[in-house]
Amino acid sequence: MQILRWIFRGVVFVIVLACAIVAAYHWRGPTQAQRDAQALLEKDYRPQGHNAFARLWFMQYDVSDDDLDTAMAADIASTRSVEETATGDFYRSSREKLKEATGDTSGLCERQAKDCLAKIAADPAAARAAVDAFPIMRAREEAFEHSDFSWSEFPATVLSDRAADPGPAQRVWLSAFAVRYVEGDHAGALAGVCRNVATWRRLRGRTNSLPGEMIAIAQSDAGLRLFAQMLAALPRDEAAPPECSDALRPVDAADLDRCAAMAREYAISTDIVREMTARYDEEPWWNRPMAWLTFDARQSLAWRAEQGAAFCGESALRRMAADVPVAAEALRVTNRFECVASAIGCILAEIVAPTHLQYDQRALDFAAHLRLAATLLWLRDAPAGVSATQRFESRGEALRSGHRNSGVDAATGLLFVENLYTSRETRFELPLAAGIR
Repeated sequence: MQILRWIFRGVVFVIVLACAIVAAYHWRGPTQAQRDAQALLEKDYRPQGHNAFARLWFMQYDVSDDDLDTAMAADIASTRSVEETATGDFYRSSREKLKEATGDTSGLCERQAKDCLAKIAADPAAARAAVDAFPIMRAREEAFEHSDFSWSEFPATVLSDRAADPGPAQRVWLSAFAVRYVEGDHAGALAGVCRNVATWRRLRGRTNSLPGEMIAIAQSDAGLRLFAQMLAALPRDEAAPPECSDALRPVDAADLDRCAAMAREYAISTDIVREMTARYDEEPWWNRPMAWLTFDARQSLAWRAEQGAAFCGESALRRMAADVPVAAEALRVTNRFECVASAIGCILAEIVAPTHLQYDQRALDFAAHLRLAATLLWLRDAPAGVSATQRFESRGEALRSGHRNSGVDAATGLLFVENLYTSRETRFELPLAAGIR
């Protein structure tokens, strides 16, 4: 009996101690650093200018320019309704799709094609016909290029976070540029593809959508590939148009800034925590002590903010400018004793960390790809007798991406830089002109 009493007292002591620790952390709340991170992600980062989101959202739909705002407002309202009823397809517009959206794209270049120019040159007439089958999307190119940012007005909730993907439009535009080049308008074609790259570059740095950021990176990469193919085929006595120097200007803070996208991610996390709290409040009273012991809404949001701040602000910009990815350990929270006060929130924060690490790597790769393409322009000015390899090694800091491996592959005639995000390809490659190898 004496042993049982001591066991009982020990169990009670452990329970009381655990409750006291949890209560202490609940009372303490987020640290000052975590509150600063929350303040950083609660700022309004919306830029000024023309918003591309509606244009991209309806790129595949039968919506005129004059009707964009009205159609966008209707889709946002219907999304709120669907979210409330939890029914319906809220990942697409209710508007009628263009026939072009399901048209034959086999004659177009693939989005990340490394042989787009060669495909077009193999049968220019067929390529021209393939491009001409998309007149509406082609006509929307100019308005797209005058966009300043891409900002989603959809509610920042896990159910309504919707990305504006242009569908086959980018393939149409790039193929049209390639046709123009093959038909002899080298300067016009290069200017067009460089304006395209410049637009996607601008939108990537001015979007509040994390998926939208990744879409812009992929589209920019596609444009860079075609630019490099054109530049490699460009006669040496023809200069690249000024649009290309503008599109490939040195990488700056605007190219690295990710605050708007991370702020929206934090807002979505806030919505998730709000929903979890509401569900816990609906639990029977005898279940609520366990919820209190395992989930602290304030601390859970503080961890999310702390993770998000690793990709936003001055320190993040300095890190990214040096081409240094976030270390996985920097996003860990399960190794902290404060996890005992919100085990569920701690685990949830840990689960999303690997995805954000990949997004960070892709953003750094985006900057490295821009620098590599800018290096192609610089290599064209190499003095006689200097090999591309020699000149590449003497490039300035503005063309370097930290200490990652990059160089000239003389055997294949390719300029390359190794990627941090290697799930799709281990390195990004661009062709060199035969005369500068």
